[in-house]
Amino acid sequence: MSRLVSALLIPLRAISGMLTFWLNFIPAIGAPLGVLLPMPFVGLDPEFSTMEVTLAFVLPMVLAFLNKDVIETKVFANTTNLDPVGVMLAILLWGSVWGITGMVLAVPITAVLRIYLENVEHPLMRYLAIKLGAPLARVPHLVRREGHTGTSRPVTRP
Repeated sequence: MSRLVSALLIPLRAISGMLTFWLNFIPAIGAPLGVLLPMPFVGLDPEFSTMEVTLAFVLPMVLAFLNKDVIETKVFANTTNLDPVGVMLAILLWGSVWGITGMVLAVPITAVLRIYLENVEHPLMRYLAIKLGAPLARVPHLVRREGHTGTSRPVTRP
């Protein structure tokens, strides 16, 4: 994002880039704030045309949206074996419970919860683990079917 700001020749681009970096750690409001804070310098500068001001506002906002809501969600989902929708719902749930602290801790708490639920010998807990993310079919070393009784037991690795 700071390269885009540099390409648009925004004044104080180093400071706005560092500010955007640190504000991105605040969930939900950090990225828009990081984009909006340097905008008065661009909007009030008579050297910029209307098109340049519009580009300086729209392009970083679109990139911030794509980064936070699409790319980071998929990366978190793939590295933690959580469903991307589950990640977003976890952020909403834990954010409503604990505010910004809950939003920051939502992915680790949900990943630990999913791991715990996978290892509980109860069908409801296994169902919740599947709904949270990695279905047991995608992780075949966790479950071995025995006979036709429908019971599942964890498999130990050799």
